[in-house]
Amino acid sequence: MNELTTAKELVVQLPQRDAMTLQAYLPESFGPADLNITDALLTDVNHGMVCDTTDALVQAACNAANRAHAPYTNNFAGVAVKNRQGDIFVGMYAENAAFNPSLPPLQVALINMNMAGYPLSDVTEAALVEKAGSTISHRANTEQALNALNADIPLTYLAV
Repeated sequence: MNELTTAKELVVQLPQRDAMTLQAYLPESFGPADLNITDALLTDVNHGMVCDTTDALVQAACNAANRAHAPYTNNFAGVAVKNRQGDIFVGMYAENAAFNPSLPPLQVALINMNMAGYPLSDVTEAALVEKAGSTISHRANTEQALNALNADIPLTYLAV
């Protein structure tokens, strides 16, 4: 939550306690400002990645990658998944200053699909677009997660 654009104003309500700001609960927190990061999670950004394709699923993943929050690794990555009904759900990489609680793009896409009321078993295909030459890659973990859902889900991969 400390990565969000609204972190300074965010109010947290815990059971049997008065509402307090996130900063009150995290008085000596470590976050983006400590690493001289100025753009917060959910800042409206476009990383300028261009995917030369007419494939709607790949283009949706490319658009998600352009909105990714990866100020530490610069691995701008996005995933798009299609369900049986033909709907497309996207997710972008959401990096955290502590790194290990970062959200991979597939997880974000699947959360969006689930929030729309569709089961994970409805995924029929997926696309992953990420910045070429990055220090990390989401390809292996995306393939593993999709395989755990259904070994027959094809993944289109593009590094740009």
